[in-house]
Amino acid sequence: MCDQRTKMDELHARRRRRVWLTATIVPLVTIVAFVLWATGFWRDRRSADERLAEIEAARAIPDSENASMVYNELLKDPNASSILTLCPPFLEPPIFNQVRDEAWLTKDHPELAAWMKEHQYIIDRLLGAAKFEKCRFPLSIDIDDMGPMRRAAPMRQWGYLMTFAANNDIAEGRIDAAMTKWQCLFRMGDHLAQQPLHTDRLCANGV
Repeated sequence: MCDQRTKMDELHARRRRRVWLTATIVPLVTIVAFVLWATGFWRDRRSADERLAEIEAARAIPDSENASMVYNELLKDPNASSILTLCPPFLEPPIFNQVRDEAWLTKDHPELAAWMKEHQYIIDRLLGAAKFEKCRFPLSIDIDDMGPMRRAAPMRQWGYLMTFAANNDIAEGRIDAAMTKWQCLFRMGDHLAQQPLHTDRLCANGV
């Protein structure tokens, strides 16, 4: 009987020690964790520029494989970057909507055909960019950097230009050429969708 009582006392004693340790250690660990968090122990102490440099290094690809090099060249060309900013009279609605949505013949819109011939170099450069799978525009943490906004409108306009050309090819029987241009449009959208910025992703849906 005494042995049983002794064992019970020892069991109760061990339970009291566990309760005491729990009541002591848990608050202590909580306090230490809070102090470490408040002092920034677990925070990334690198500057924003350092973190951006690491991200850029992780997503970097050679210029020879980067479609953004082609797009940036066109963006530097004022004629290319504002091709439809001032819409030519022969492209005003409803003609604009017609040639965008339907096949059209050169003889029916000779002014448009001549205008597109003048801007064939833009189409050729975009077809060249479409050969690249990847596209990496530079990132920036500068709130005044308008790069994504500056490329949104021109790339949308280039999408319209490519659509006009593809629809003309279809009407005149150049099916392979039309397919190549449609593939280019899909690739342009994919290039924009690869960017981490919401502005580019929205533009990708409209190309």
